[in-house]
Amino acid sequence: MAKIDSVKFDLFDFLIATDQNEPITTQPEIAFSAQAPHELSMPLRAVVVMFDSGKSGVLRFHARCRVSIRFEPGEDVLEGSELISQFYRQAYMLFCKKVNDALGVMGQNPMMFPELE
Repeated sequence: MAKIDSVKFDLFDFLIATDQNEPITTQPEIAFSAQAPHELSMPLRAVVVMFDSGKSGVLRFHARCRVSIRFEPGEDVLEGSELISQFYRQAYMLFCKKVNDALGVMGQNPMMFPELE
């Protein structure tokens, strides 16, 4: 059975105005893409989670996170849209956790991420 190999940021751009006493509301954009290595015989693929906080005068947050998935020998290696449909929810959940872990290290409050439809 395929399992998560790693969760890493390729991009983490976070800026918030100071002294925010009220929750910040944005209309974020979330997108997913699939990645494969140059050597397609490798049993490793990735779902990339791309997040943009949208327009806000007090918050700018752009992030791209690669969630690598390792397939077991003999297991069918999923590609493209099949890979995304199988793993996008898990990849998004891991992305949200990793973001909030990073924000905690930065002394920031955790973010409330929108639910996926």
